[in-house]
Amino acid sequence: MTFSHSGHLGDVLYSLPAVKILSGGEATMIIKEVFEDHRGHINGNTGQEMVNYTQYDAIKDLLLLQPYIKHVERFTPPLGFDYSPMQWPGMIHKIDYDLDRSRLQMGRKYIFHVQRYFDTFGITDDWRNYIPWLTIDEENKTNIDFVIFHVTDRWHGFAVDWAREFESARDKHGDGVFFTGYYHDYIKFIDYFKISVKWLPYLPTETLLDLARVVRDAQAVYCNQNCVLVLAQGLGKKYYLARNADRTHCHTNLENEILL
Repeated sequence: MTFSHSGHLGDVLYSLPAVKILSGGEATMIIKEVFEDHRGHINGNTGQEMVNYTQYDAIKDLLLLQPYIKHVERFTPPLGFDYSPMQWPGMIHKIDYDLDRSRLQMGRKYIFHVQRYFDTFGITDDWRNYIPWLTIDEENKTNIDFVIFHVTDRWHGFAVDWAREFESARDKHGDGVFFTGYYHDYIKFIDYFKISVKWLPYLPTETLLDLARVVRDAQAVYCNQNCVLVLAQGLGKKYYLARNADRTHCHTNLENEILL
C-alpha cells in the first residue's frame, strides 16, 4: 500500500497508527521534499545549522524503523506545484491513501490527531490500543538521569511560566536538564526567560531519529505543541505540555500527560 503525506513532521507521525492498520504490514510512504532552512537542525559535528535540509531527510530513517514501512520515497514537485490537500501527489504517483484527507475533517481542532486519521479512513478500533506507536532502536542508549525542554516560540499567549518549570526541573534533576531541537528556538528561549546557558545547555541533534533517541532516554519532556510532543506521545514518555485553551487535538488525557 502506498501512502502520501504533505504535512509537517508531527502530522506524519500522528498518521502512523492508521498507516499500520491500513497497510497490512507493507507500506510505502511518499514524503514531500521541501527545504526547511528556517527550521533547520544543528549539525552535531560542526555546531552549525544545516542547510538544504528537507522534510524527507529529517524523517526517513525514523520511518524505516517502523516494521510495517518498507519504503520511503521523496516527492519532488515540478516548479510551481500546489501542495494544497487533495492535490498532490496523486496526479504524479499512484497512491492508495492520501493522508492529507484528514485535514478536511470537521471539528478537527478538538479531536486527537490519531483519532482523526482513524475517523477519516473508517478505522473503528480504539486508538488507545495503539499507544505507544513508535518503534525505536537501541543505538547510543544511555541511562543518565536527564530531562529535556523543547519549546518553540509558540509559547507566546500560553499561561506557562517556563522559567518556573525550568527551576522545578533543576530541583528534581540537577544538571541533567537540557534544551533540544532547533538552535534558534533555544536562543530565543534562554533570552526571553533569562536563563543561563550554563544551567540549560543545548543538546544538538541532526535528524528526527537522533531527536527520538534523546526522547527515548529522557525521564520526561517539557514542551509545547511541536514535533517533540509527538515523539513523547508515540514513545509513551512522560511529558509536561503547555495547555492550549483553544484546541485539544494534541491531548491524549493518558497518565503520562501532564497539562501545564
